[in-house]
Amino acid sequence: MGLSFLRIRSFTPLRILLVILAVVGCGYSIVSNQQLSAAREEHMELRKQVGYLKVDDPGKVVVAQIPASDEVVPPFVHQAHVRRFRIHIPSNYGPCFKMQRGLVSANSPRGQGGSGSSWSMGNSEPEEVLSTMALFKHGDKWLMCRSSDGSSSTSSLPKDFVIENLDDFVIDTPVSIGDEARVIDKDEAICLLRFREKELAKKRSGQPREDLYRGFAVYLFSAKHRDAFEAWANGKVDSMKEFQP
Repeated sequence: MGLSFLRIRSFTPLRILLVILAVVGCGYSIVSNQQLSAAREEHMELRKQVGYLKVDDPGKVVVAQIPASDEVVPPFVHQAHVRRFRIHIPSNYGPCFKMQRGLVSANSPRGQGGSGSSWSMGNSEPEEVLSTMALFKHGDKWLMCRSSDGSSSTSSLPKDFVIENLDDFVIDTPVSIGDEARVIDKDEAICLLRFREKELAKKRSGQPREDLYRGFAVYLFSAKHRDAFEAWANGKVDSMKEFQP
């Protein structure tokens, strides 16, 4: 009897309350940890969607592709294909953009046809650039418009360059939407977008050309390596690293 009485007396209202609070606190902690884990996963997913740039080395170029909102396409345009990139530019880089249209190579800036370029002075501090490339139909022609902070250009593709299904073309970008940002050395050229047909272009004789396809390509590189890039694009060297001024 005495032992049973002591056991009953040991469960006082205060201890019962403390046990209840402990159980409630444990349950709240589990729920909170689950919510925090879900929030972290959602946050990481949002970072991927908006092209979160994790820059571990500010001396490197970092590229992330982000979704293009509807506001990017003018209301009068019914057919458009848009690519947008967030780009970390190192200090004193001097971004140069070069577009080749007509005939392009599958793995280099070489090509034939029209071309255009723009460049800007390098900043003393690293910067972030938003670059947009839009391929849209205007009348019976397809136009390629490129815009970046402070510069833009528009070029028309040949009238017989018809785009009905994107699966009929090869589209190359340095990184896809949702992927981790790509880190690239500042002395390398970056093909931001290459849009080409799958089959080789043909000569007037009907014979296929060597590594040349109908389409266009946009490259980004540093102003310091402009001569090396042009030598590569003109076929004088097989890579920028081979260039000797």
